[in-house]
Amino acid sequence: MDLCPRISFVPSDGVKTALANLGRTEDVQFSPDDRRLAIAGYNNNKILLLDIKVKTAKGEILIKCEDWLEINSPSLNYPHGLFWIDGSTLVIANRSGEAPILKIPSEKPDSRTVEIMPVETIRRGRDLLRSPGSVSVSKIGQDLYDVVICNNYANNVSRHLLDGKDNFAPQGSCRLLAKGLDVPDGISHSHSGEWIAVSNHRRNAVFIFKNDSSLDEESEPIGKLRGMSYPHGLRFSHDDRLIFVADAGAQLVHVYKMDHRRWVGKHFPAYELRAMENEAFLRGHVNPQEGGPKGLDLMGDDRILVVSCEEEPIVFFDVRKIFESSSAHSNFANKPPDDITEAERMRLSLLGHVNLMAKSNAKARAQIEALKKMVAAGNQERDALLQQLNDIKSEGLLK
Repeated sequence: MDLCPRISFVPSDGVKTALANLGRTEDVQFSPDDRRLAIAGYNNNKILLLDIKVKTAKGEILIKCEDWLEINSPSLNYPHGLFWIDGSTLVIANRSGEAPILKIPSEKPDSRTVEIMPVETIRRGRDLLRSPGSVSVSKIGQDLYDVVICNNYANNVSRHLLDGKDNFAPQGSCRLLAKGLDVPDGISHSHSGEWIAVSNHRRNAVFIFKNDSSLDEESEPIGKLRGMSYPHGLRFSHDDRLIFVADAGAQLVHVYKMDHRRWVGKHFPAYELRAMENEAFLRGHVNPQEGGPKGLDLMGDDRILVVSCEEEPIVFFDVRKIFESSSAHSNFANKPPDDITEAERMRLSLLGHVNLMAKSNAKARAQIEALKKMVAAGNQERDALLQQLNDIKSEGLLK
């Protein structure tokens, strides 16, 4: 018997058609109430929302899906990552664009297709985005949200503070992480807010960072997850003791387990879940970095894992046995180091934002001054060359 058997998925004919029309899929995430599933349709520039119902009978899980909503928007430009900010709001990371924030309508038209405009956008330039590919959101408190975005081909992670009372308008942006990153291709906050994990595609590893006020572009990871090919989507379990990592270069989802060091140091897979069959994998395995699973997410009670890839848009797995095995073999508890109130956690998080933005602004000012000096030096050199040219002309050597 498989440790993590596939779950039977029963879609309606309409849902089957919507999935077939979605094209290449990337990220996937359950809504906060676990009633909807959002899937990014990369090449076709759309987001598909599935209404899902979970049934359990005689210990076996069944997932039914009878209704759906296809979202189109001029703001979608190769959507690669997505995240539910709340139960009706999605932020999308567009590989060839920006990060629009979309409000999902409460009513579905008969066509089950809507076109919507973003209520806000995390932008290039002003908000430091460049080839955004993955996004994670953590609520700080008082309707403030910490958003971290992997800028895939800029090899950095940016941080953005959104205000839910102002249509999620960005209140500030800065570069958060850069050192050692080579195509960061997936990102996840831990549920406690204590860690941030980043899939480091070309380094064949996941870097884990301590999410505190000292975090900046020069920060080193406190831990590394090894034993994978090309990491993509990833998620912490809800107790933060496990991390699930989709391997785009293999058929696998790797599962890592916290030990007595917590997430410090090197870690190797405790379990490996075969996420797709050989035939499907080989169809998409056109190069060493492709063919395997891309997006993944865990349902709120950690019973169900969903995985997405181009060859199989969505597959569900029963992962209860992993959690049962993990609990049975754990001789430590994952307790936060400090028992702090929500208000204090919010204060510390905001302090981290302020400090980081101040550092970023100081660095930007220094870069501007350096550029001014280069321009001034260039002007002086140009003037000197022009003077030499005039001298040559005055001597009749050049006309």
